Amino acid sequence: MTPVIKEKRKKYSFLKTRIIVGAAFLLILALGFNSLLTSSSLEKLYVESLASSYQVFGKDLQIKLETALRFGKKLEKFIGMEALLEHTLGNMALQSSAEGMRATNKKESPAEFGRYVAVALPNGKILYSTNETLIDSKLPEKARVNYGKTTEKDDLLKTSHLAKHESTYFVTLPIRDRNKTWVATAVLAFSQKQVRALLNPVLVENVKTGVIILACSVIILLMLLFLILPRERAKIMRLVERIINVQFKTKKKGFPRRTISILLFCVIILSQLLFSGLGTTVFKDYYLNITKEKSAALITLLRNDVEYLLSKGLDINKLVKMEVMMGKILPALPEVNDISIFDNQGNVLYMADRQGVIDFTKNDTGHHAKRLRDFADATSEYKVRINIIKDEERAGFISTTISKKVVLARLREIVLDSLTVLAIAILFSVELLILVFPLMQKREIAAPGRTQIHYAAIRPAAFLFLFGVDISISFLPLHMEKLYVPMFGLSKDMVMGLPISVEMFFAAISILAAGAWLDRRGWHEPFLSGLLLSGMGVLYSWLAPDAFHFIVSRGVVGLGYGLSWMACQGFVLSHTDEDTKTQGLAQLFAGIMAGSICGGAAGAMLADRVGYYPVFLVGAVIVFSVLAYTIVFLRRALRKPTYYSSEPPTESVNKRHVLEFFLNRNVCSVILLSAFPGAVAVVGFLYYFSPVYLNRIGTSQSTIGRILMIYGICLIYLGPFVSKYADRSSNKKAYVVISGILGSLGFVIFWLIEGPIATALAILLLGLSSSFGVSRRSYILKLEISRKLGPGTAMGLFNSAMRTGQVLGPIMFGWLIVATEVSKGITYFGLAYLFITFIFLVSAQSDRTITVDEKNKAGRVQL
Repeated sequence: MTPVIKEKRKKYSFLKTRIIVGAAFLLILALGFNSLLTSSSLEKLYVESLASSYQVFGKDLQIKLETALRFGKKLEKFIGMEALLEHTLGNMALQSSAEGMRATNKKESPAEFGRYVAVALPNGKILYSTNETLIDSKLPEKARVNYGKTTEKDDLLKTSHLAKHESTYFVTLPIRDRNKTWVATAVLAFSQKQVRALLNPVLVENVKTGVIILACSVIILLMLLFLILPRERAKIMRLVERIINVQFKTKKKGFPRRTISILLFCVIILSQLLFSGLGTTVFKDYYLNITKEKSAALITLLRNDVEYLLSKGLDINKLVKMEVMMGKILPALPEVNDISIFDNQGNVLYMADRQGVIDFTKNDTGHHAKRLRDFADATSEYKVRINIIKDEERAGFISTTISKKVVLARLREIVLDSLTVLAIAILFSVELLILVFPLMQKREIAAPGRTQIHYAAIRPAAFLFLFGVDISISFLPLHMEKLYVPMFGLSKDMVMGLPISVEMFFAAISILAAGAWLDRRGWHEPFLSGLLLSGMGVLYSWLAPDAFHFIVSRGVVGLGYGLSWMACQGFVLSHTDEDTKTQGLAQLFAGIMAGSICGGAAGAMLADRVGYYPVFLVGAVIVFSVLAYTIVFLRRALRKPTYYSSEPPTESVNKRHVLEFFLNRNVCSVILLSAFPGAVAVVGFLYYFSPVYLNRIGTSQSTIGRILMIYGICLIYLGPFVSKYADRSSNKKAYVVISGILGSLGFVIFWLIEGPIATALAILLLGLSSSFGVSRRSYILKLEISRKLGPGTAMGLFNSAMRTGQVLGPIMFGWLIVATEVSKGITYFGLAYLFITFIFLVSAQSDRTITVDEKNKAGRVQL
């Protein structure tokens, strides 16, 4: 065997090893990301279920305290308070054991898991507590709820008041005296450590499942690779030939990069489908079990009260106002449809359901036949029953029926969360594939005949950058609402939009600086500077103590965002020509939108579980990680730019050139009549109006994140498709007009319908609009004035002007919320947008006309 053949085999073996290691790395990252989001969903479910369980005991404590106050006891001198609180704490401990604490194989204590019960005055001062060290201290601000503005009816409707301060969760309920005045707050506290103790066994099972799926996926992948890689396939063919004694004609093929990419993608997606499906099944089983356990806890409390009355000599048929007590307990558990007490012969005596309460010992049972029939028809899986004992014999039983409607609604939320996690994981996997495959081949993605760096190499960097920056996109105005203080005489709704407006304003300023910087020094300097500024800005958002600091932090993010955003476009312009420019930009925007989608949806889900502040820290870490990608994969592109479409500007850019650019008929038309209203529409509606509007109509943070995903998905999957036709078209103006029409129709929808559906449809049309709107940049770059300025400067001026619309977007939509009825204001905006698009159609020249004019000018110069 010659040394050359040995060297080739060595290289091939090394490449095969890289592919296998890289594929395993991809699977680990993709499944790990999926597992992270799934675990956060499971933790949220645990916290809510535990809080709901404790709400039952809190409701029991509330009833006993309010009953005592109505009989004349004084809160400040309440004899027997310690016994009541200790009894409630004991119930909490028993419920924790029922929900899985015994899996830890040790006897837990209230102190170990930060669990205590307390009674606090309206000012937050703790009057009584099972943890004596807390007496006379004050509840954390986050745990205080002002019950003075609500009525007793409101308290019954609000089944849970859950707050978190540092690592402790607080469940609170109001205590009212005989005059219905709020005099105290019952507090049931438990720690994050307890949640972890409950969660760990399920997480271990989750990890085991992930490891099994990972191992099976790697084995399947290895088997398929042996069928795809040229030499392995040739070995198999030779073996088959020997077995059947037939020789096949084979053609030599190159390295099957595309086939391997498709194979990896399919294996990754199938593994995540399986992982998500199993996770959803676990959620379903767990939710139904804990609902049964909570129902059992509720009727156990009721049974204890009934048995106490029976021990005093009362008959089970003569429990006065028992149905009223049941009616007060029922709101503590929204999953339970009804509670009923039966005698030993199976006759219903008392019932409380969502329609009201009934004492069947005094009412005609025939009148309530339908309600009893519904109860009898309920599936046994959704019933919980417990016996009532008197003198060691059964005197009757208590039964509850779990509401199928509520359980199925909750399961739908779980399925939606799982599908969201799956969608994010798929997008994440695609970008990982683009990121990791060059490493497998030990080279950057090459563009034959031009440079060693292909324009698509910037896409993973753009993805990670936008992931980190936009991780807070679904709750920026909502976070500002929590920090709100009056500013500049503006209304609260307009102040909530200030962080976005300030971010866009400083992005516009940095874009102006970045354009000239790109043409002179290259893309890498503004890109790296932008990464550092953005990362520090997001970190500052995490540390911001008040509204002012938060607004400043978003300004810093905007400065960095503008630099890196322009640098990414400069990278594409440096590595494309006239035939690939729009396609290159569309590929870039696809990566950007994928990052925005994954970041926005992941951030929304994390915020729903851990609050807003930690999400900013995660975003900062991700932004700084882009530096590593740039150094590893793009180091050969860290140099001054070369342009394939035209030469860099030979003369220095001055104020006259800038003025000439903005006064150009076509530039002015595109900016004022297309890009500007489009920017107002996208930023104002998508980033400000939608989160605020959906939050105020009761939409969960996770659902808000899912709805916002629609916009990015359109740009990812439709943008590159449209760009291919836009590149080939000689009439890019038509694409700009279509963009305006689609965008305006998104707002006119609010004339017909409202709510989440209208918002989702509007965002869908805005996504379609932006997909066609990518052609605006190609239209601008075709102009002679853009060639004079240079691509980087021209794009900088154009983007900076467009950012002005993004600055005004939140302010304008904030004004619409304040000044007009929401549906009418949004509809009027859509009609105005449509009218402006029509003016653009009339005023701007078509591509053909521009080309003819430029040829005529060139001919006159030659003469």
